Amino acid sequence: MAYSSNKLGRSEFARISACFGTHLMEVAGEFRKIASIAVCRKAIVVDPDNVEAYVDMGFACGRLNQSSQAIAAFEQAIVLSPDYGEAHLGMGAAHCQLGRYPQAIASFKQAVLLKSDYDEAYFGMGGAYRQLDQNIEALDAYKHAVAINPGHA
Repeated sequence: MAYSSNKLGRSEFARISACFGTHLMEVAGEFRKIASIAVCRKAIVVDPDNVEAYVDMGFACGRLNQSSQAIAAFEQAIVLSPDYGEAHLGMGAAHCQLGRYPQAIASFKQAVLLKSDYDEAYFGMGGAYRQLDQNIEALDAYKHAVAINPGHA
């Protein structure tokens, strides 16, 4: 079988390479998320009381749109350490992914009770209120987020 003399022009090669590179980056990103869940699971086997491992696993599951698994991980973190604000923040985000906005607001409020300057919790709360068309509450939550961190403006 003879080698084909068809050659790609530089621009065509660059376009294909860019598409392939983008696809590889997406695959690598997904792999890193899955690998991070595996690492968290191993950490939990070694130390079942490792709150940070449950929280990290919850966020990794959330990034993969595995919201139910994320909620289970955050619930376990909260059982182990009820005052761990980041677990409540993650729980709120997972509830938002599932469209459970009242539960999300409750989780974000708990995070803010634990850490009054938790801008991410206020920002998440604003988004959840907005989804429920509770615009006054949403605006109030967003104002708190921006007051703490002007980057949310």
